[in-house]
Amino acid sequence: MLIGMGTWGILFLKSENSDLQDRRDNINAAIVEQQLSTADLTALEKQAVDAEAPVTDLDSLLVSVDDSRKAIKADLDIVYDYASECGVSLETVNTDATGGIKISGSAATEDAVLRYYGRLLYDSGEFSTVMIGKISVIEDGASFSMELSG
Repeated sequence: MLIGMGTWGILFLKSENSDLQDRRDNINAAIVEQQLSTADLTALEKQAVDAEAPVTDLDSLLVSVDDSRKAIKADLDIVYDYASECGVSLETVNTDATGGIKISGSAATEDAVLRYYGRLLYDSGEFSTVMIGKISVIEDGASFSMELSG
């Protein structure tokens, strides 16, 4: 019985080997038919790498833009949330290319403006500089302008 199993195993492996040789021959024939040389393949690989370079650069740029957008949005969320909490009405909010923010608005009292200033500068931890450009006390409260950075 062992001899029969051994014989069957040899015949099976011989058949598998023959199939593999046929596949190899077919692949080699396809390569010869297409007449691609190693130099051709190397040139095609270089073209593929060169074509992918702009995609990589663009992806890097998009990641950078997305990170900047998230940072600006986080800063603006703080500006608007703290204004609401302090009873400050914002009239204008502008950002610049360096990430700075200029705001102007009004509040019922000068103390509300100063509380807003303190919250932005100290409580948020997001801005290294908060400068009050002007505070004007008017009939029905106070108007102000500020610049935030860092």
